[in-house]
Amino acid sequence: MKHILVLIFFIQCTYVFAIKNGKGTMDNPFEINTQEEFIEFRDTVNHGYFSACANLNCDIDLSDVCYETEDTIVNWIGIGKTSALESCTITPVYKGYFNGKGHIIKNLYVNSDIECYEGVFGVTDSATILNLGIENVKMRAGYYVGGIVGISKSTNIINCYVKGQIHGYFVSGIIGNATNCIISNCYTSCKVTGNYNGNICNYNSETTITNCFYNLEIGRNASNDHSIGLDEESMKRELSQKLNTYIQENGSKDLVLWTSSEIDSFPSFKQITDINDVKREYNELCVYTQDGHIIIHCEKKEFIQIYNTKGVLISKGFYSKGNHTINFLRKNEIYFINNKKIAIK
Repeated sequence: MKHILVLIFFIQCTYVFAIKNGKGTMDNPFEINTQEEFIEFRDTVNHGYFSACANLNCDIDLSDVCYETEDTIVNWIGIGKTSALESCTITPVYKGYFNGKGHIIKNLYVNSDIECYEGVFGVTDSATILNLGIENVKMRAGYYVGGIVGISKSTNIINCYVKGQIHGYFVSGIIGNATNCIISNCYTSCKVTGNYNGNICNYNSETTITNCFYNLEIGRNASNDHSIGLDEESMKRELSQKLNTYIQENGSKDLVLWTSSEIDSFPSFKQITDINDVKREYNELCVYTQDGHIIIHCEKKEFIQIYNTKGVLISKGFYSKGNHTINFLRKNEIYFINNKKIAIK
């Protein structure tokens, strides 16, 4: 019996350090550079290294990891979860620091009415997850289902977003069930269905939700959620600015900045990690008022959209490099020019 115990311990310790770069500590986190290393990180946590810390350095596509065919359903196994939780018994719990570094996990898939604690992370306690995007998530599960975490305690979720479809009991776009958590500067554009469902985290206790938004055209207003609903046009037009303003005001160098990478797109991440670069980035398109006129300075040819505060499109089109004076807007009004708020005096 002693020999068996020693062998199990040796295998677990060897497996924990299977990722090539880093040791999983705060000072020397695992560096995840491939899909294979992401799966290794998940398995390393679930085999006992619950406090493992990691940086995600690439986008991850899970379409060949979890999927459904005519004959087979392969469900995602979350970080901080085992493969068989049909009785909803909590076993592994993720307790580390995971920095998505502005990268995206795509095509997470679950289709099981009996699996519980479903999300990219299954169960977390005293963890931090930040700068992570989840896209095209499709989950249908049992109890406690969230795009990022199924069930969570004393966990920080910062600067994240989720897009897709989620169904279950006690289910939300970010966390299915949260106790004493902090969720800040996040958004969801999810079709969330089932019992006790919300946008960010409807079913929560002593949880603070700050500067979080949801797409009200496909989401629902939940009384215990404390997030802000925006229509799709407002999310595409204004949300990057709202999220970046939060980062600037809170002064965290760890948070990745946001952008709408294409015209009429939802916000995603812009690969700038230094908060001091925000002003320089926005100076590529400089907008200001002078003598009651709006002046637009373009460093290059730009597509520009101008909206009023009611969300009505006033003008759109390409502007050439150089200075442009906009004379058709009225004084004492506020306009949004490519997500930038301008007041004409």
